[in-house]
Amino acid sequence: MRKALFLFVVMVVSSIGASAQQQPAPTPTAKQKKAGKPDKAAPEPAPAEQSKEQAKSEASTTTQQKPEEPAPPAKPEAGAATPNQKFDMTEAPPVVTHHQMSIGGRLLHYTATAGRMPIKTEEGKIEAEMFYVAYTLDGEQPGSRPLTFAFNGGPGSASIWLHMGALGPRKVVLQPEGWMPPAPYHLEDNASSPLDRTDLVLVDAIGTGFSRPADTQTGKKFWGLKGDIAAFGEFIRIYITRNERWSSPLFLLGESYGTTRAAGLSGYLANKGISFNGIVLLSTIIRFQ
Repeated sequence: MRKALFLFVVMVVSSIGASAQQQPAPTPTAKQKKAGKPDKAAPEPAPAEQSKEQAKSEASTTTQQKPEEPAPPAKPEAGAATPNQKFDMTEAPPVVTHHQMSIGGRLLHYTATAGRMPIKTEEGKIEAEMFYVAYTLDGEQPGSRPLTFAFNGGPGSASIWLHMGALGPRKVVLQPEGWMPPAPYHLEDNASSPLDRTDLVLVDAIGTGFSRPADTQTGKKFWGLKGDIAAFGEFIRIYITRNERWSSPLFLLGESYGTTRAAGLSGYLANKGISFNGIVLLSTIIRFQ
């Protein structure tokens, strides 16, 4: 009997121990975690793995920080209309200055006038303004002194070349052969200027130099043979009216395409009561064949 009871107790104790081994350990509370030892940290990656992860992280950061490149401007569609650019047509008084120079041992006092002449429709609307620089000798009778209108050609060239290279009282200093010198650049009195014999008016065609149409659409009216001649004809008419030069001997001087313009102008203005005493053709282009 005792032997049987002893065996029963041994079996019960063994059963309780096995059950305790199979049961999971209880989860520690927050207070227990704080009081107890920290959990075992995860194993650190090997140095080679660390380098790969670091490079990958830096590459990712660089990619994120790289600014986006601006998109290229959109190309205009074929056949799209060109924007109609407008220009200021406010009429302003010309700028007048006074100077002196010597030609052939003679001291000349002269007036320089820079301005823009309005070209208007019959209704009085300004369609363009033509820039000019005029040189007039002081102390002379305007009504009897010769007056020369000069212009370069191109077509599409301003009159700066004749102005600062040949006719004006001041010119750009060039090398003896006519080539551009090295900097710095200088101006000098032009002993070959015809100012001692004639007053000068250098004119820029519309769309060149400081001459502008009211807008690009209106400009097309003047960018052709007849429109160009009409614009210069109107400029000359207004200039000799405002400056009281109708009785002055009048001359034209044109260079390159300006010779074509001068030939057309002489006939155009003759029909409007303005005749010329002479025409100077430089680098003549009259026949286009």
